[in-house]
Formats: sequence, C-alpha cells, structure tokens
Amino acid sequence: MSVRIEYGLAAKTFLQGGAYRIGRVLACSELSVVYAARETGTGAACVVKEFFPKSLALRDVDGKSVLCRTPSLRSKYETLKSVFLNEAVILEHLRHPNIVRLTGHMEENGTAYLILERCRGMSLERCIRKNRLRSKSRFYATTVPGLLDALEYIHEQGVLHRDVKPSNIIVGPDGQAKLLDFGSAVRSQSEDKPIFTSAGYSPLEFYSAASRQGPFSDLYSTGATLYYCLCGEAPVEASRRLFHDPVEQGLRKRGGRATPLLSRRIMNCLSMDAGQRGSLQRLRTAIKAESLLWKAVEGLRANFRPGRKNSSPTNEAPSGKKKDLVKSDV
Repeated sequence: MSVRIEYGLAAKTFLQGGAYRIGRVLACSELSVVYAARETGTGAACVVKEFFPKSLALRDVDGKSVLCRTPSLRSKYETLKSVFLNEAVILEHLRHPNIVRLTGHMEENGTAYLILERCRGMSLERCIRKNRLRSKSRFYATTVPGLLDALEYIHEQGVLHRDVKPSNIIVGPDGQAKLLDFGSAVRSQSEDKPIFTSAGYSPLEFYSAASRQGPFSDLYSTGATLYYCLCGEAPVEASRRLFHDPVEQGLRKRGGRATPLLSRRIMNCLSMDAGQRGSLQRLRTAIKAESLLWKAVEGLRANFRPGRKNSSPTNEAPSGKKKDLVKSDV
C-alpha cells in the first residue's frame, strides 16, 4: 500500500551518490517520510526513512534538498534531527529476529536518512482492521510471543521502546512479529526522555519528561495493543482515565472470547499504577494458555465442519503445509 503526499521525494530519486533508489511512499508522520527503496548495487529491497518535520521544513526546488522554513526555527530543527538520528544509534546495537534491522544511516540534502530492512507482511493494525489473521491459535502461539521476546531483549539491553502499538508491529506471512519505529526509544538510564505520546497506547508517565519510566511503561503499551486486537480500538487515553475509566467495561463488552485470565492480565498491564502492571512473564503465561485454548477450538471446528470429511486444521493447507498466517491483499 502506498501513500500520496506532495512533499515526499519523487520515485526514482537517487540518494548517497546513487547507492539507493527511492520508490513509493509507504507512510508519513509529523517528523518523517518512509519510502520503499532498493540498493542499486544489489537490487535488494530496503526502506528509507527521511527526516522531514512538516511544521519546520520545506522541499527545495531541486526536489531533494530539505530547507528549514525560517532561521528562527533552525535550532528546533537541528534538535529534532538529533532525536531522529538517535534511532540509528539505538538500532545499530540491537540484533534480534523480531526487531527491524538497521543497515545504514546518512546525512545529506540538509536532512538525515535511516536505511532499514524491508519487512514482508502487514502491520498488526491493518491485520486486525481488515480481519486478515487466519488463525487465532497461531497468533497467540507465534505473533504475540515474538513481540514479547523483542521487548524482553531490548529491556535487557537497557532500552525502552516507548511507542509499542499495532501500527509499529509488522506481522510476517509466517506469523512472526517485527517491532518497528524506535524513534521514541531511549536508554533506560537516560535522564533526557523527550515527550512523545500515542493516544491510547502511552501510559500516564509518558506525558511528563520528569516522570519515572521503565519496562513497565512498555508493558502498558503492550496491554493497550492487545486490547486493540480484542476490541478493534485503542483504550481511552491515559490522561482521560484519571476521572472516568471505561477501559475494563470496554474490554468486557468488546473483548470477544478472551479468557478471564488474559483479560485480567491485560487490565493489569493497563493499570494506571505502574507497580500493579505485572511482568512480561506473567503476560506470557496467559498468552500461552490462550494459544492452547484456540488450538483446541480450531481443531474441533476443522474436524466437525458440516459436509466435510478429513478436514485439515485451519492453519494448514490440504497438503499439510502451513498456510501463511496473514491473508494476502493480492
């Protein structure tokens, strides 16, 4: 899927002396534009993420260079560029199968670029919105544990992601999750924690640079992500929950067939009190139980489907080969 914007680089634009050829726009935010691209030397697919703060920047007439709108905004522009490049500083030290891989970064044309691996699949947000998941048992057995593995790994490395949400998770054809967008990530011990929030997915402590943040903060966002998977919408923003908290009621009404154990663990994660959020391990136990339950349910559905004999389990093709977990758009 491509995105049309007026200020992005044109297709077939070359960067770093012709090393990379830009393709279509994949996504854009207030601070960046993300493109499908290729390494011209090898033809390998990659992703280029360009620093382009919309409120501060303009595209020059050459179609490549980025200009700061006014001299008075230059200091803010450079500060945000440093924050943007911090993603490269963090990612270049992370190596995990469930985390997007950085392959390079550079500064040219008055801006900065990150070169990232191209992940096959679809965002978790789109998977849920378009009902593209074939098997709940494989989702709970493969996708969610992969996300938890990634978070456990970065926390061991002393990193907080701070922006875990469905649109920042790619689900591959094999069901494995890839955690993307470390633009808000910081070192756990860093005293400088800029305020970046995502409505519904950020805990209350993300709304203050002076508040205590830790792995429990990412746990809140993980619980909010699972809430979205069950309810089809994000929980109410944390700042609004201080006076009226409809989250638990929403989970009961829209949470589908989630077991009481998983529902309870999600609500633990979404606690306004960071000390009550539990741990990744406790959440992992509930996810394991959920996967076993759905494996049994899907097996029964396959074996007792009316009018069919010798049905294969829902996550296998008739030949016995596993189907892709995510339904293709093609």
